[in-house]
Amino acid sequence: MHDVSEGGVLGALLELAQAHGLRLRVSSGEVPLAEGVGELGINPLKAPSYGVLLAVVGEEAVEDVSRRAASLGLPWAVIGEVVGGKAGVEVDGVEYARVERTPLDELYGTIPTLDPVKAALESALARLDGSRDVASLIPEVGMNLVYAKPGAVKLSDVAGLSGRIVKSLGRARVCGKVAYGGSRHLARVVLAALKWGVELRAAVNVRGGEEVARALRRIGLRVVDVEGGGGTCPIADYISERGVEGDAYYHRGAHGVEPSIVILGRSPGELVETLFKLAAELRRGCS
Repeated sequence: MHDVSEGGVLGALLELAQAHGLRLRVSSGEVPLAEGVGELGINPLKAPSYGVLLAVVGEEAVEDVSRRAASLGLPWAVIGEVVGGKAGVEVDGVEYARVERTPLDELYGTIPTLDPVKAALESALARLDGSRDVASLIPEVGMNLVYAKPGAVKLSDVAGLSGRIVKSLGRARVCGKVAYGGSRHLARVVLAALKWGVELRAAVNVRGGEEVARALRRIGLRVVDVEGGGGTCPIADYISERGVEGDAYYHRGAHGVEPSIVILGRSPGELVETLFKLAAELRRGCS
């Protein structure tokens, strides 16, 4: 679920799509409008909207959700569906990448430019902040999560945390802000993968160790062992030379360098789900 505010329904749809790697197909005619909104001369899906909630539910749950909303006296509508394909939003057959300002924004103050890459990262990081499960995966150097723009070719095209995700009092804590160039190390890994024409624009690092590698394999990920490597980023060098051979890359470290694993994914939301699955699998393995 996601609340709608300054960016309007369209802005909230874009944030949902990017955060969770979804392609959303929406019909504007199915969106209920307050009386008089259609006469304002603007696209109502782009207008600031408050007290509105978007929910993505399974097809089998639509009837139950609709019935519960009706019983509470809440207006509701099924406005679209999740379809296959690249993450994004289609409204009436038109694809949107960002939301332009409308005259109504002047009534509510300025709104920041919606950057779907940074928005997706911020949403994913919010899910990690405070997690005890994810804390068990954080390496000594800290964890980072990055996401590249479509067609990224340089480090400044990849957004990440300016700081790190660290462990504090047994919980994961996000320190820093999302910024382009926030993690040069992971950005190099993503850029190396993108050169091979794959749609793996996100990456996260977790602590190394045989038990972590085994747990990744048990949840269905292909783990590649990266041997040696005297450069600053052995995993990026490996992918640059050999291509994308797996979902996760395990480097056992070197003198003064701790073992680490980098996991690739299509979106930050997908990687967050992977982290929670990995943590759960490690708990089962220890029980």
